[in-house]
Amino acid sequence: MALPPTPPVIKFEISASAVAWYGAIVATLAFLINAISVVHRILQDRFDVSLSIKPGMIVMPHGLYPHDKDEIFTSFNIVNKGTRSVVITSAGFQMDGKKAGKYSSAVIMAFGQAGELPKEIKGGDRHSVLAVQSHIMEKLDIIKYFEVSSATGKVFKRRMTSKLKQQFLDSVKKDGSKEI
Repeated sequence: MALPPTPPVIKFEISASAVAWYGAIVATLAFLINAISVVHRILQDRFDVSLSIKPGMIVMPHGLYPHDKDEIFTSFNIVNKGTRSVVITSAGFQMDGKKAGKYSSAVIMAFGQAGELPKEIKGGDRHSVLAVQSHIMEKLDIIKYFEVSSATGKVFKRRMTSKLKQQFLDSVKKDGSKEI
């Protein structure tokens, strides 16, 4: 009985330099993917505060906000869009240094939803701080920015635009409590 013919042998020869290049390319790609992942996590894991200003609020007198019933408030709405908590220590405004004299910043005595400042705002949460609007109206022409400060010293600002200034003026005229 004859033996079946042997199939042809296929031989692969891979050089050491080809293996080295392949390994270097795969390792570089893995390093880049890992580095991008780490940078993404670092950038995501922080606080990102957004500040909006709403003038002309009327608040009904009760235990949290003891005030005159005709008083008008401005609301500082603070939203933490990040994932890490932030502690807000003060709210106020920054004035034009040339027009304001020696004082260019003012901290407003404010009422918050759960008491006065400081207030910790967790990631994704919001907090409103109320300030008596008459204190702001006295300096309306020289205010450059509204600002809130964190415990770490970071200041979050909202520029006083002509539209926002007009909202302040309109809120007072509608109520009729003060003529500008």
